[in-house]
Amino acid sequence: MKINKKYLLVSTIIILLPIVFGLVMYDKLPETVAIHYDINGVADGFTKKIYFILGVPLFLFVIHIFSIFVTLNDPKHKNIPTKIYGLIYWIVPVISSSTMFMLYSKILTDKIDIVKFMNFFTGIIFLLVGNYLPKCRQNYTIGIKLPWTLANEDNWNKTHDFAGKLWVICSIILILINIFYANYIIPLIILSIMIFIPIIFSYVIYIKTKVTH
Repeated sequence: MKINKKYLLVSTIIILLPIVFGLVMYDKLPETVAIHYDINGVADGFTKKIYFILGVPLFLFVIHIFSIFVTLNDPKHKNIPTKIYGLIYWIVPVISSSTMFMLYSKILTDKIDIVKFMNFFTGIIFLLVGNYLPKCRQNYTIGIKLPWTLANEDNWNKTHDFAGKLWVICSIILILINIFYANYIIPLIILSIMIFIPIIFSYVIYIKTKVTH
């Protein structure tokens, strides 16, 4: 599949647009701005505002281009559905615009709850990815890439079907819990379940298949 120039152009504009906003608001920004927060939502990482305005979007732009390049050059790229390619084009722009909105809001108004925002945003991202996982066929770039999933297509399909349902359920739980009680402990527990349970599920299938053969 060839690169979609229209998608690339629009997604790049979305990623880099916060630079324009930052330059317009330059005089209203403090000389040093927070770019990282600890698990309690307290700022613990700072940089000069010009590095923030330019550096964060440009860094995300590099990740965006790299993700597209790697996906398009996957040896099994024909197994990646069109919708998954679409997700690759838009996942970084969504993350970029949301992250910059959060950071600028915090810097300029200090009214946004960083922990609640990040929990909600993480839930939405994993909800979207979970919805796409069952559609993801065996490849080397996107998905749960384990030795036994890559070696066995049936294992791959069952693992991704299971993981997709699990991620959707866990994401909804994360979003709902975040409405009433926002902290970093519960998301870490939920994310651990989302990561390790599919791995265990996949390995059990691998062992059962190995025994039967």
